[in-house]
Amino acid sequence: MYTGPLDRINWDEIWDREMELTSFKGEGVEFWNGRARFIAGGSKDSSYADEFLRRMELSPEYSVLDVGCGTGAMSLPLAKRVRRVTALDYSPVMLETLKRNAAVERLNNIVLLNRDWIQTRIGKDVDIHDVVLASRSLPMGNLRKALTLMNEAAGHLCYLTWIAGRRESEAKLCEILGKEYHPFPEYIVICNMLHGMGIYANVEIFEASGSRRFRNLDEALTELMKGQKMEISQAEKTLRAFLEKELTYHDGYYHQDMRTKWAFIWWRKEQS
Repeated sequence: MYTGPLDRINWDEIWDREMELTSFKGEGVEFWNGRARFIAGGSKDSSYADEFLRRMELSPEYSVLDVGCGTGAMSLPLAKRVRRVTALDYSPVMLETLKRNAAVERLNNIVLLNRDWIQTRIGKDVDIHDVVLASRSLPMGNLRKALTLMNEAAGHLCYLTWIAGRRESEAKLCEILGKEYHPFPEYIVICNMLHGMGIYANVEIFEASGSRRFRNLDEALTELMKGQKMEISQAEKTLRAFLEKELTYHDGYYHQDMRTKWAFIWWRKEQS
């Protein structure tokens, strides 16, 4: 057990080690390009965005930078409440999906920015915004750089979320595959890193309901195996039996209902 000063703990090393161990390996632009349609469909059935939004301080005059915006789960509702949203993501397919969704909702105050956040230069590639958020989108590595850039890009407020605890469905999947389950690093690592950076963040835990939606069992099998670095054929029969019990069928789709706990972490610039 470590008993030394907290300021000597290498939180970067802990984060990187835990990320290396995690059972889910969602890395690379092509991986996220391939997830765009699936993510867009699932966000319609989730209470997550409402839970996030009601905890934010917003003004109609604000500009908001949505880091790792995906298909627009946060950018789209935010655009209805603020002056301007910059939606940043390194997946062009995610941004194209967001663009189509914005057109359907007749939103013309969203600026799309196709960039890797870690490589972004504040004041050159992206301006300072009143609010910066990273909703479920912190990078797999270089956490400190990501947080530093968020703080630099924010005029007033920063918000981020990270999963709290383990996902039982993923743990069960690993059990079926004969793999040891390793969840993502705990949110407290983020809080401790922020503290070491001189940022005294606020934390609240909320639970969001949601449903993953699949057109058929084959799609469910393919999507749930993405990121597992394992061939479906190695346990296909067992996996199909698992899905038949796990999913419910209605309205023409198979649904996987979920409840997930999220750590809502935020700070004002004067707190840093």
